[in-house]
Amino acid sequence: MSVATVLLADDDALVRDGLQVLIGLEPDLQVCATAGNGRTALEHARQHHPDIALLDIRMPEMDGIECCRAIKQELPATRILILTTFHDDELIHQAMQAGADGYLLKHQPSAVMIDGIRAVLHGNVILEPSVARSLAAGRQAAPGAAAATAAAAVGITGRELEVLQLIAEGLSNQEIADRIFLSTGTIRNYVSSLLEKLDLRDRTQLAVWYYQQAR
Repeated sequence: MSVATVLLADDDALVRDGLQVLIGLEPDLQVCATAGNGRTALEHARQHHPDIALLDIRMPEMDGIECCRAIKQELPATRILILTTFHDDELIHQAMQAGADGYLLKHQPSAVMIDGIRAVLHGNVILEPSVARSLAAGRQAAPGAAAATAAAAVGITGRELEVLQLIAEGLSNQEIADRIFLSTGTIRNYVSSLLEKLDLRDRTQLAVWYYQQAR
């Protein structure tokens, strides 16, 4: 069994230690380094090249968003999961634009945290349910019209737009396939087509693009 390496960064030692113990109980996850501020986290990332970094937003010296951006620029393969007590739509958008692959609030049960880490490691975009609802509410004033217009301008079909919206909601290829009654292979083809048409790198960037158009 392969073991994924995890970098933890939080200025609260109790939270940091608690997460380290929690992750240490999982046979497929291993904490490679911990940090109390963003600058130290970036140094550890450069040294250890973790598979995933869990970053708090509010940290001294360098906040989690700036740290996320720096890690993604230097180590694009490292997945980033933002863990914070702050439910702030603007911070969510900033984190996603900085390259974060997921955003969970710290009050979630341990099982949800671990599932979120694994999901991000497997390439999914993860948003805590209340965060997803908040982002969705922000685009209900014009139900997808802005995103649909922008999508049509670059040749995105109606079915591709439907897949794009579900990606932005954090669904995996299998979940999307189940939702719209298509095969996972077909969904993968739609995702590849979306990435090509929008000249983007990954699912996270697709989700960010969708939210940007819908704002």
